[in-house]
Amino acid sequence: MQGQSDPIRSSCLAAPGICCSGNAIPRCLEGIPRSAVVTGVLSKVTANNNFNGILAEGSFTSGTTLNVTIVDSEASNNNSNAGVFAISSNVSAPAAVMARNVVASYNGTGLDVGLNAILRVAHSVDPGNGVGVFINLGIINSCDHDIDGNTANKTGVLTPLAMH
Repeated sequence: MQGQSDPIRSSCLAAPGICCSGNAIPRCLEGIPRSAVVTGVLSKVTANNNFNGILAEGSFTSGTTLNVTIVDSEASNNNSNAGVFAISSNVSAPAAVMARNVVASYNGTGLDVGLNAILRVAHSVDPGNGVGVFINLGIINSCDHDIDGNTANKTGVLTPLAMH
């Protein structure tokens, strides 16, 4: 799932509301029926050189919940925005993302969580970003997560999780 220069081709789809490129977000909705709960698993994904690397957007589904798991993946060089971005609106499905063994490096923001979203991060790293972690009206829970070597390591409050 490598990003390419063509924004239509660089958009990939895992489930409604889950995109691997912010360049062609409406493509995430084309021809896909809505459901009560939308779930998706992204494993071994490389999302480079896009607007957003991996975007979980609750506003793109009419379901009650958007649950996404990202494992063993990498989102880098998404200079305009985030490596991993979870967001929704106050009238849409909440976005809940679990990221494990994820590298989000050399992005505008490594990990970004916005309104009506939860991002849980474990055993992951996000160095070399403009902002390592940006929390804007969302919640990030973190366990064994390295946030170092960014211009600003974090904006907002991280909630630590006990290791399981």
